[in-house]
Amino acid sequence: MQSWIFSDANNRLSCDGEAVQLTPKAAAVLACLLRHKGVAVKREALIAEVWPGLHVTKDLVREYVFDLRSALHDDAKKPSYIETVRGVGFRLIGDIVLVSEEDGGAPGAIGEIRPTVAVLKPDTFETERAWVHFAHDLADDIITWLARFHDIAVVARETSFADEAITDVRAFASVVGANYLLSSSLTVQDQIVRVRFQLVDGISGRHLWAERYEDPVDTRLTLGAKLATAVVNALTGWHGELHRAEFKNLSRKGSDELNAFEHFIRACDLELTFDETSLRRSLHHLDRSLALDPTFARCWVVKAAMLQYAFDVFAERDFQLLQASGEALEKAYVLDPGDPVTLALTALKRWREGDQNSAIVALDRAEAACETDADACVCLATSRAVLSGDHAKARRLFDRALHLNPTPPSWYNFVEARLAFFAGDYRRSITAARSAPRQVSAFLFRCLSHAMLDEWEAARQAYQSLRQSYPQFDFEQFAAYFPIAHPETLQGYRQAVRHLVTIIEAQ
Repeated sequence: MQSWIFSDANNRLSCDGEAVQLTPKAAAVLACLLRHKGVAVKREALIAEVWPGLHVTKDLVREYVFDLRSALHDDAKKPSYIETVRGVGFRLIGDIVLVSEEDGGAPGAIGEIRPTVAVLKPDTFETERAWVHFAHDLADDIITWLARFHDIAVVARETSFADEAITDVRAFASVVGANYLLSSSLTVQDQIVRVRFQLVDGISGRHLWAERYEDPVDTRLTLGAKLATAVVNALTGWHGELHRAEFKNLSRKGSDELNAFEHFIRACDLELTFDETSLRRSLHHLDRSLALDPTFARCWVVKAAMLQYAFDVFAERDFQLLQASGEALEKAYVLDPGDPVTLALTALKRWREGDQNSAIVALDRAEAACETDADACVCLATSRAVLSGDHAKARRLFDRALHLNPTPPSWYNFVEARLAFFAGDYRRSITAARSAPRQVSAFLFRCLSHAMLDEWEAARQAYQSLRQSYPQFDFEQFAAYFPIAHPETLQGYRQAVRHLVTIIEAQ
């Protein structure tokens, strides 16, 4: 058994020349276990110490312990460092030495700067106790599901459910330490249940978002999950309402004033056009974010995606961009191996590297984790289509994303164009491509779809647009690094390319 040194100043584990950078929360869990070395620490005690005042599930604690074991090369079945005490919690048993260094941690660590949301006690104007319980259970579900997103902090229910009516939302937000408040109200009339949600800025008191849902009372058994899913997906994700609010607030700050999370928000530009200027701007903010917090897993994921887009867009056509994209994705996977977006993209990378078994495992893990995450469903739909050739499942995943997020960001459209083409729905592919940003998939699958429909003139025009925007584009190269791996899917793609070439040459 090796002896590890843990620096709580910079969240780093080291042993015999090997160094592992921990996320801030994983480091906090390890520090807590170290302070009670040899004693079983209850999960509730870990939550109270590492996430004070926040609602956190026991599953999240287990995920961070899993991350620590991975860093320590520990085996949960035969532990050398962290032992699971069934029904209680975890005990540190291995040789780990705590040291405090003067160099400090990564400034602006994501665990300390993410926006905080307080889900308020629902207003229930219906006297029937069953509906009061329904409204409270719904709020509990929203708290639990929001807490699964690592870039959002959620105030614990016991704190956010004030016993008295809130007369000053800004004062209450200050007391509970929340940037945003989510209020809700429920009424039942004429066999219709009406639920309204409002997102309020905790500093200004302004209403940022509101939605109202109406359903028959006899849908009560499924209504709670439906509403919780709709609200959580409206608020979260790269283009959710919380992202929009944070992005708007940053307009008053200069670039040098931004912390790691704020640079990330700037990188995920709501108006991203996928041209060279906007991609370089996004990559600049991603690099600034990661310089401040190299443990920011979701930032590494977005950087991996942006670098792959840049390979198609940048004039120099630099293959080092693809290599850097793969390296960024690997860092994201090490930092957060349970993130469904990371898993879906990792499946593509594993397949490109020839490790098909690991790719399929990553796909299955992503599908198990993406049920309530619209963006993850979209990413997984693409991976399913090109790796397994299961276009029916890919379409169901994409349609589920649209159900979860009825007002999706524009980048969903070029993904839809891909999926519809692979499934043989060429008309839907063309429609989606026309609504998409000017990204390579939009041009590519639009011209291929026109070709397969024998719309010769439209295919020629779409092909000219592809060449004008991406003069170095290569059909086979695209298939290889995507990758379009399933034999029948690849055969269909190549058939469409041959047909398009016939059309172009016949001009």
